[in-house]
Amino acid sequence: MPSWGTMLERLRPLLNQRSILAVGILATVMLAVPAAWAIDSLILGDSVAHNVTLDDTQMSGSSPAEVRSAVEARAATYTATVVTVATDDETLETTAANIGAELDVDTTIEAVLDANRGGFILTRPVRWFGSLFSTTHIESFYAVDDDSTVAWVDQVGDGAKPPVEPILRIAGGLYVIVPGESGRGISIDDVRPALAEATGQSPIAITIPSRERPPQMADSAATQLAGQANELTGSPLTVQVEAAQTSVESGIVRSWTSARIVDGELEMLVSEDAVIEHLEPLEAFAELTQPGGDATFEVVTLDANGNVIEPDAADQDDGQTDNAALPGQDDEDPDDEPELIQEIRIVPGEDGFGCCAEGSGDLVLATLLEKSSTVRLELGPRPPRLGMAEAERLGIVENIGEFTTKHACCQGRVDNIQRFADIVRGIIIEPGHQLSLNEAVGQRTREKGFVAAGAIAQGVLEPQVGGGVSQFATTFFNASFFAGLDFEEYQSHSLYFNRYPKGREATISWTKPDLVVSNPTPYGVLVWTSYTDTTITVSLWSTRFVEGFDVGRTQGSQGACTRVTTTRERIWTDGREPTIDEVFAVYRPGEGFDCGGNSTRPTTTTTGTTVAGDTTTTTTTATTPTTGTTATTPTTGTTSSSTSSTTTTTAAG
Repeated sequence: MPSWGTMLERLRPLLNQRSILAVGILATVMLAVPAAWAIDSLILGDSVAHNVTLDDTQMSGSSPAEVRSAVEARAATYTATVVTVATDDETLETTAANIGAELDVDTTIEAVLDANRGGFILTRPVRWFGSLFSTTHIESFYAVDDDSTVAWVDQVGDGAKPPVEPILRIAGGLYVIVPGESGRGISIDDVRPALAEATGQSPIAITIPSRERPPQMADSAATQLAGQANELTGSPLTVQVEAAQTSVESGIVRSWTSARIVDGELEMLVSEDAVIEHLEPLEAFAELTQPGGDATFEVVTLDANGNVIEPDAADQDDGQTDNAALPGQDDEDPDDEPELIQEIRIVPGEDGFGCCAEGSGDLVLATLLEKSSTVRLELGPRPPRLGMAEAERLGIVENIGEFTTKHACCQGRVDNIQRFADIVRGIIIEPGHQLSLNEAVGQRTREKGFVAAGAIAQGVLEPQVGGGVSQFATTFFNASFFAGLDFEEYQSHSLYFNRYPKGREATISWTKPDLVVSNPTPYGVLVWTSYTDTTITVSLWSTRFVEGFDVGRTQGSQGACTRVTTTRERIWTDGREPTIDEVFAVYRPGEGFDCGGNSTRPTTTTTGTTVAGDTTTTTTTATTPTTGTTATTPTTGTTSSSTSSTTTTTAAG
């Protein structure tokens, strides 16, 4: 058997051949890997290397643009991640976007693109070769946007009990403090690290302790600021406007001011409205003040060519005009007259002026801060309460109800009717408001232009200053009836006059009875009046929202009197169901009698002419009323009821 040495000698040539082959193979591989790596790198370019995943999603071969698109999509989805913050007092829920947790797009993209590409250049082919047989996992990077986190904590961090800062207020004429109070809540110093550790989770849940949160300002510092405010407002202030001046005591000056604490400093404020409200009415400045004029409405009449017809020409007629309302609303057809067109025009208001101009509050404040005792202010414009924009918003654009009644020409009662109409013309009943004719016109006196004319007292006609104006009340009542307005208070004549619609009329006297209507629409209602020698017309203008119709009347007895009830149907444009209401009148059996049939005539000694119909009376003396019951018909609203009373009722018929 050959020795080991002999065997080794025999194998040596064979081993030398294999070693050379192995070395050759190894050398070939070592040369081939870098070459393959170089070729593969050229092919891949900037794209992601082989076997690279992002959060378990294969990214190999993706271009930088594709990587950015994928990462930004993940970041957008992550913003909606639910975040739950549990505290000692409550549990808060928000989103990653609100609290500031976000996916770090740029860092994540960089990590994906650099995978298997970095390191010493001579070792890169080896790592490349190894990546062909293993996977490199990249996880998304996350960050906290500190500004968003701070903002969220500022918003909700006080929890159920935020701290209360001390404040300043006036009590007993002096500035005092209301002490601050500590609260409880979470702190940004606790939220920031907890959130940073939890980013990347979905959903995110963190637990934060609640801590006491004291006010930012101590009560002692606030007390010092209150003393400073009292010092600044502690002396009288002389106010000069042109040549006039007045002294305002310190308590009033202090009432113009308010004081607050801002960033630990005192901030004084002066209310300009309070300054003007106090100074403008003062006697010292009264002569300097001129109020502004509101915008007004007017109804103009146009001919067929659109030319304005002057009121005197438009009002002339032949004295034969019938009672008339809008089409379909009343009893008789109007005369065959040329058609005229009426339209609404708004007349702009005018500015007034008074104490004081804009900026007066700033001037007073500067004076106080300078610790000066005198401030000089200027006069300023006073815009009208009702400007053009406000007037247009009232929606007064069309005739919604109109009525005309006739009377004989050239009598004292006609002067009264026309004077009443002049005073009422142009009044606006705002939405939800009411109009009382007595309040609007006031007591009828000779100084106001009223004269003596026939009126009804205790069922008997007698002269009275302002007599006859009930014809205006009846005309206004009927226009309101057809316009759909609400009747808050009215009373019919106690005697029937055939110039009025029976059962659909009203009387008025000072101070009672009154005629009060209210506006149930969302638009303003303009009262417009016109007249001729023999007619009086009341027109109501607005936007049509409701329309009233006379759908019938009934008549019955009330003792010796006659009760007439008129039924009205109202149609609404807002889609609600039609509504029904009633108005009524109670008429005596004749002049001088009540509903019990008793005489109400006084025992009198008279000289001159007695009143009859529309005529005027002379003086009546030595009056002794006959005992009896006087029937009256006061009502509130449109309830169908009447009340007997011993009250003496005087009605200007």
